[in-house]
Amino acid sequence: MFCIKCGAQLSEGALFCEKCGAMTGLSLDGKQYLGCGAFMPVSYSDNEDPWGWWLKTVSNDLTKLDCKTSLRVIERGDVLTRMESEYTTGKSDVRVAYTLYNDLPYVDVKVNTCWNDAGKGLKLEIPLKEFGKFIGQTSFGTQEYDQDLEQCSQRFVAVECGDKMLGIFKSGNYGCSVENGKLYLTLLNGSVYCAHPAGDIPILPDERYYDYIDLGVHEFSFRVAICERGELERMATEFCQKPYTLNVYPHGNGTYLKESPVVLSDNDIALSCFRKLEDETYMIRLFNNLDAARKCDCTVKGETLSLEFGKYEVKTLLYKNGNLTEHDSMLVI
Repeated sequence: MFCIKCGAQLSEGALFCEKCGAMTGLSLDGKQYLGCGAFMPVSYSDNEDPWGWWLKTVSNDLTKLDCKTSLRVIERGDVLTRMESEYTTGKSDVRVAYTLYNDLPYVDVKVNTCWNDAGKGLKLEIPLKEFGKFIGQTSFGTQEYDQDLEQCSQRFVAVECGDKMLGIFKSGNYGCSVENGKLYLTLLNGSVYCAHPAGDIPILPDERYYDYIDLGVHEFSFRVAICERGELERMATEFCQKPYTLNVYPHGNGTYLKESPVVLSDNDIALSCFRKLEDETYMIRLFNNLDAARKCDCTVKGETLSLEFGKYEVKTLLYKNGNLTEHDSMLVI
C-alpha cells in the first residue's frame, strides 16, 4: 500500500504516512471511513472579494503544499500520543498536529498557520471512503447541504457513511464543501476588507496599500469522530465549550464535586445553557438535535422532571428553592 499524496510505502494498518504526515485512514469495527491523505493542507487561487461571490467550487484549482518535515512524534505516554508535520508554500508555513487518545474514540487535529501569500486561500482536504447526506450545524438544528458548493456551518459538519456519521467538530472555522468525494474545510482566504466587486470596475485600484484580512498567524482546532447522528450536538458542545476550571497551585485540601448538578437520562439531549439568574434562580436550556421525538429525565440536585421533546425542540427549565419546572418561553424575564 502506498500513500496517494507522496507515494511512500505504508506499513499494514498504518494510520499516518511517516513521510508526508497525511492521515491514511480512520476505521471502526473493521470499516474504513477516511481515505488516504486526510487533513492535508491545500491552497487555491482567491481574489480580493471578502463576500466570495465567485467562490462556488475550487476543487479544480487546488495545489498541495510541500512537506517541510516528515511526521514526528512529540509526545507519547499512557494517556495520549501527539505528532506533527509541517508544510510550506510560497511565503507561508502550516503545521498540522494530531492527538490520539488511548481511551477516547476520536482524534484531535490542530492547525497553526503563518500565512503571507496575498490572493491565496487555504483548505484542509479530507478524502471520504463513502458519503451520503452532507449536513452542518445551525442554530438549534442542522441543515442538509448541496454538494459541490461552498457552504457555511457552525460547530460541526458531518457526512453520512452508512449507518454512522463522520463528524468534524470545529472551533473557529465555518466554511466547508464536499466535492468529488472529498470534504474540504476552508481555513483562510485571500480577500481584502470591503473590496466589493462592481461590474467591470477593478476591485482594487493599485495606487495604495491594502490590508488583507487573513494574512498572519492563525490557529484552528478540529476533532474527528465516527458517531451516531444523535451524538453530534453533545460532542460539539464537549469540544467547543471548555470546562470552567483552573489548575491552580498550591491545590490545598479541597473537596471534590461528587456528582454533576444537572443529570440527563438521554445522552442525545444536549445541555446548551445552565446559568444563574436573579433571586437564586437557575436556568437550564435543553435541545433535541434529532428529527424524532425523545423522552428524557432531567435531574437537578435530586429534583427530577420528566420531559417529552418533539423533533429539534428546545425546552427551558427553571430551578429555584428545590423546585424544577418547565418554562413556557425561551425568554425568561
